[in-house]
Amino acid sequence: MNIKKNDKKHDIEFYEDSLKGIIIDGEEVQVDTETMNKMTFRVMAESAMKKNKTSLWFNGKEYPMKTKDAMELLYNMQVYFGELFDTANNHKNNIKNLENIDEIENYDYINGYPEKIN
Repeated sequence: MNIKKNDKKHDIEFYEDSLKGIIIDGEEVQVDTETMNKMTFRVMAESAMKKNKTSLWFNGKEYPMKTKDAMELLYNMQVYFGELFDTANNHKNNIKNLENIDEIENYDYINGYPEKIN
């Protein structure tokens, strides 16, 4: 039964990773946590240095914007990623408490996630 639980936990992690991204200019782009954190730190530094314009890069495409707009977007992404993390971990805890294989196999782990940022 622990193997089934571990398999379901991996499914949850894969699904959570698939949701990490945003819709920008009508295009859905994936963003991993490390890249988002690097961009956030960069734009925070640029903002502290009173730089008014910056660029964010998603899927190899440049998105020039005002620094304050980039910071707002990145802060929203940080919150969104946090909500994904919380939801995924709630599902993992639910799996941990299941006591039979049918419950584990039929557990719906794709509900409760926030909508992607647009």
